[in-house]
Amino acid sequence: MQEIDELLALMQAGAVYGREVLTHQTKMLIWQGILRDSKEALRVIEQHNRSNFDKKIVKIYAFLYDTYNELLFLSEQENAQKACEVAEDKLVPVLNLLKRMLHSAKTDSNVLWEEANAALTKREFNVALGALYCLLIVGDGEADVFYLLAYVYWQLEEYEETVHYAEKAIEGQSQYDAEAYRLLGLGQRARFHYRLAIRALEKSNAIVCGELKLGGKSDFIGQNALILGQMYLTVGEIAQAMTAYHLASQIFSEEKARRDAFSSYLVCLHYRENLSREELLREHKRYAAYFSNVQQYAHHCKSQRRKIRIGYISPDFRRHVMFQFYFPLLVDYNRNLFEVICYSLGNEDSFTETLKEKVDLWRNVNGMCADKCAAIIYKDEVDILFDLAGHSADTGLAVLAYKPAPIQISGLGYFDTTGLGSVDYFLTDHYVDTNVDKRYFVEKLLWMPQSHFCYCKREDAPNVTEAPYKKNNFITFGCFNKYAKITDVCITVWSKILSQVPESRLILKSMIYLDPSIVAEAQTRMIQAGIDIKRVEFRPANESYMKEYLDIDIALDTFPYPGGGTTCDALYMGVPTIVMEGKRHGARFGKGILHNVGVPELVAKDASEYIEKAVILSRDTELIDLLHKNLRVMMEKSPLMDRALYMKDIEDLYQRIIEMRLLGKEKE
Repeated sequence: MQEIDELLALMQAGAVYGREVLTHQTKMLIWQGILRDSKEALRVIEQHNRSNFDKKIVKIYAFLYDTYNELLFLSEQENAQKACEVAEDKLVPVLNLLKRMLHSAKTDSNVLWEEANAALTKREFNVALGALYCLLIVGDGEADVFYLLAYVYWQLEEYEETVHYAEKAIEGQSQYDAEAYRLLGLGQRARFHYRLAIRALEKSNAIVCGELKLGGKSDFIGQNALILGQMYLTVGEIAQAMTAYHLASQIFSEEKARRDAFSSYLVCLHYRENLSREELLREHKRYAAYFSNVQQYAHHCKSQRRKIRIGYISPDFRRHVMFQFYFPLLVDYNRNLFEVICYSLGNEDSFTETLKEKVDLWRNVNGMCADKCAAIIYKDEVDILFDLAGHSADTGLAVLAYKPAPIQISGLGYFDTTGLGSVDYFLTDHYVDTNVDKRYFVEKLLWMPQSHFCYCKREDAPNVTEAPYKKNNFITFGCFNKYAKITDVCITVWSKILSQVPESRLILKSMIYLDPSIVAEAQTRMIQAGIDIKRVEFRPANESYMKEYLDIDIALDTFPYPGGGTTCDALYMGVPTIVMEGKRHGARFGKGILHNVGVPELVAKDASEYIEKAVILSRDTELIDLLHKNLRVMMEKSPLMDRALYMKDIEDLYQRIIEMRLLGKEKE
């Protein structure tokens, strides 16, 4: 036993060394020395105890040698962190098992199951790994152990291992086969293998439905449907996404899960090309039915306190595209006239910490029930509650249904009516909505005199340069919008542009292009539209996102679902962007952005004009270069980036609607 104790101490010391702040070279030298010594020590133990061997102990030695080889490989790759994890999760627990088995000549698998289950209950996943690996060796419930290993690795965000063990569980016909297929789908999604993820999740639901045991399984099917909705939307299969989200909105047992799924369904509607505004309004109004029995707070007009108290509620007070648009609201407000309270519904990060220092009060209400959150807001005596997310993921609209503030506004983070009568106003501007558009909103429209949002530059934006055609001798078009926004009509229009601009290229950039199968599908769509695929480059998302705008001469916006943040980013990098005017609020973001920057000539009324504007601009290379050098300055001087002007305008609106309420004219 002493030899194993010494070996365990050696491996644990190695793990400690590996986590020390040392140079890579030092770490690797330490690890390689430890591995050589410990592997030799294991051989000595094996020789001394050969007479006690049974099949299980033979399996332990085989497992340990395989693990040592894995560690040696990692040390050669200079991956000390991973080597530490392997040593702690796999090697040390199994060495302990060897010690126990050599001592008693047997090990009760029930004890190992108890250890594994206790660790899982406490969410001590690294501890659970050790017990599960030991269970694999003693050969008890192998297929189910594989499933649990897949589950643990999913929790640890180790996605290759998740996929590996989920496949092993399926192969071994685990009793958790539907669950294993779900884990396989989740692991494949995390590895950006979207088609494989969809296939696994569809199989998971098929197994459950095939068993005809839907009782008690509705939430499982609902969760799969919700994930499938996300996946279908990601790959641009809008009809399937709508069906999946709608199923989830009906099958979940809990109302919150149903209404959140319905919000996702509403978001999905905006990707459809030929959906009328009347249909959109009708579907959004259905959302209010979830709150038909909610008792709203009563508010009585009283003399206004010295400062107006504004509450902002959002799940996205973190590193998120919306950070660029709500930042002035939390940082640049007039502290003599206003107080700001933030109600954070989502995860928080370093960006959150920056925001916390800027506002008067910060409340983390993540995971709190809507009624309890509403009670807190009511007790805080907020004068105006501004929802910044609408029907986006992790929406806080359920809180607004309780009417915790006398005046409630929505906007910025969503592109349509909330459908809730408890929301008084929807923020907009005259470029994206006119008087005619009022009938498509449940809320009263609250018009900003210029832009209804203010863009803040990204810190990772490099300096602008001359247009890339000057070094390439050809025009490069580009689109960095989500793949789901690229409709067949978009591709047809782009095909006509490329055909009229000889030698031109098209760069498409999105996270989804990490999946080769999706790239192949996209290539097929392009070919079917008559595009020479050699002229199209697919780039996956990465940290050089802003820098890669410098490779584009002219950006092409998508329609009917345009870019918002991507259009602003392109313009800030000096890239002129052709946009479609659009027929509804969300479809007109590009129009509003370009008008505010001062280049309305880039806004097209229809597909023919879109093609014409792109082609004409491509032939005016002097203008392209001029725009590349000057668009950033134009943008910085425009209402789109004038934070002081934006805050003055919006605070004037706040004061006006407060005054109207005090005068009893809020409905006018």
